[in-house]
Amino acid sequence: MTSRSRTADLLAGPVVVLAAAATLCRTLLVEEARPAPSMYPRVPAPEGLLDREKEYLAWLDSYVTWLVRVARSHQRRFTALTCAAGLSALAIPFAVAVRAPAWVPALLGLATAACQFLLVTWQDQKLYVLIHEQSVRLQRLRRDFGFDTESAGDGRSMRRRYTEFRRAVESVKEESGAAVFRIKGQEPPQPPSTG
Repeated sequence: MTSRSRTADLLAGPVVVLAAAATLCRTLLVEEARPAPSMYPRVPAPEGLLDREKEYLAWLDSYVTWLVRVARSHQRRFTALTCAAGLSALAIPFAVAVRAPAWVPALLGLATAACQFLLVTWQDQKLYVLIHEQSVRLQRLRRDFGFDTESAGDGRSMRRRYTEFRRAVESVKEESGAAVFRIKGQEPPQPPSTG
C-alpha cells in the first residue's frame, strides 16, 4: 500500500462525516438566520400617535429584528470557531497515532491556533451577549409603551409618553454602542463639535 492511497483511505471517512456535518450546519444556520415572526410578535402602536412617531416604532421593530440576526451571527461564528478549534485539536493525537504524514498534525495544529486567535480577536461571545441584551431591553421598552393603558388620554400626555419612550430607546442604544466599542478595544467616536 502506497503512502498516497493510505492517506486517501484515512481521509475518506472524515470527509464524509464533515460533508454531512456541513449540510446539517447549513440547514440549522438558515433556520437561525431568519427568526420566525411568531417569536417576536408585533406590538400595536398606541392610539393617538403622529405618523412620524408610528414610523419610528416601525423602525424600532425592524431594528430589534436586525439586532437578533446580528447576535445570532456572532453566536454561530463563536460556536463554529470553538468547535473547529476543539475538533482539530482532538484530531492531532489521532493523526499521530495512525502515522499520518507530518504535515497533517501540523495543519491541524495550525487550524487550532488560527481558530483560537480569531476567537480572541473577534470577541463574538461577548458581543452576542451584549447585543442580545440590547434587543431584549428594546423589546421590553416597546411592549411597555405599546401596552401601557394608563394614559390613553389627550395628545399632550401621548407626546410626553412618546418623548420619554424615545429617550429611553436612545439611551439603551448609546449604552450598548459604548459597550461594543469597549469590547473591541476602541474609543467611541466623539460627537461633532458645533462651534
